[in-house]
Amino acid sequence: MTQQKIKFDFTENTIKVDEKFYKKAQNYGTEEYRVLTKICAEHPTASVMTVRREGNYNRVTIKAMEDFLTKYDADALDELHKLCNETKMTVSKTGRPYKKNNMGTIRKWFMSNYSDAYKADMKVKEAKAERDEAVADAINAAKKAENADTPAQNQ
Repeated sequence: MTQQKIKFDFTENTIKVDEKFYKKAQNYGTEEYRVLTKICAEHPTASVMTVRREGNYNRVTIKAMEDFLTKYDADALDELHKLCNETKMTVSKTGRPYKKNNMGTIRKWFMSNYSDAYKADMKVKEAKAERDEAVADAINAAKKAENADTPAQNQ
């Protein structure tokens, strides 16, 4: 299992590790620490880089799914709510029973039906955010230049 979280890129001379693995490897004495230090000793000139698995949508929330479906497929919103309302009884670590909806099932349904469209929508949102940030930086740079051009008034 540990080997799946580590890849060595020979062309870039880089040890690529999963984010969770790297976080655990920062703790001295853990199995991940021992594995990573061994690999670093075998390849002393290599750099370590963390990577996030592609296509991992574990962070897709119900709210994000609702927003997406409201925007693009309002008919499927009922199906999402139906899945959200289906709960199962689960027992906590302390032995207390509670109701839990199965996020794995909900995400699997959502991504099997809307994966490509959701990815495209996320890319558009990222591009808009980058554009907005670039515009804000340009405005701030223009303001700084304008303030630098006006003489200081000391009276």
